[in-house]
Amino acid sequence: MNWQLVIKIAILIISIHATLSGQEMYPGDVNNNGIVNGVDFLYLTNIYDKEGSVRTDTNTTYNPITAPTWNGVFPNGVNHSFGDCNGDGKISNNDIQDGIIKNFNLQHGNIQNDNFDSSGIKGTHPTLLFVPDAANSSNKLNISVSLGDSNLPVDNFYGLTFKISFDSTHIPSETTPSGKPRVSFALANNLWFANLPTSKRHLVTTKTQNDKVETTIAVGKVDDSEEDGEGDIGEFTIITVDVDHFRTAGYPFTISDVMLIDKAMNVIPVHVEIVNN
Repeated sequence: MNWQLVIKIAILIISIHATLSGQEMYPGDVNNNGIVNGVDFLYLTNIYDKEGSVRTDTNTTYNPITAPTWNGVFPNGVNHSFGDCNGDGKISNNDIQDGIIKNFNLQHGNIQNDNFDSSGIKGTHPTLLFVPDAANSSNKLNISVSLGDSNLPVDNFYGLTFKISFDSTHIPSETTPSGKPRVSFALANNLWFANLPTSKRHLVTTKTQNDKVETTIAVGKVDDSEEDGEGDIGEFTIITVDVDHFRTAGYPFTISDVMLIDKAMNVIPVHVEIVNN
């Protein structure tokens, strides 16, 4: 018996079975690393508008679901069908809302590390700059956010995510008594990396975790162009109990989970800087 032929046939049968049966996915965990976060948004926008097979089970609850195999995989080998969070056969805003935002921070299995990279060197890598305003207000603080500068612009920008965390003693709840978010974020007008409003998508989520108010921002392009440039990304508005105490405490917020990518999803190191006024 030709055992090499038998082995080849067995491998082919297994491959065909895997293609037909699909893979187990959790809605929202687009990169299949065990947690839903801003990186999943970058993965999803990388294949925005792509279409494939409709899923039999269109439930978006964070439970294992068998997804059909689509044509194409992400750089980490995960099939593009993992971006179809609601199973309707197309990557769209519905997948962002019903999958990523609905299941944000949920986890399963052994979490694999994302390739966050804020190890950039000033003057060598692009700077993600946070500048709190110096204006006096009884309970409101604005923090502007920009990326790159004229000396060191960003090459081939395609997406950015980061998390900003505040001590909950300075921001005691996620919303004000009237229901407005205590931490909000607005994109800058006329973004340098998006020629048309339809060429960008963004995500803002705020959660209280371990005595911290954590807001994750993600911005991604959804067309095929890559942009070189620099400038404003947007502005945070922080509503706190006592903004003067907030400033006296030295602007007690931290930046983490930073990832800047190009169209090929290569991670670009970022230098993070906070200016204290």
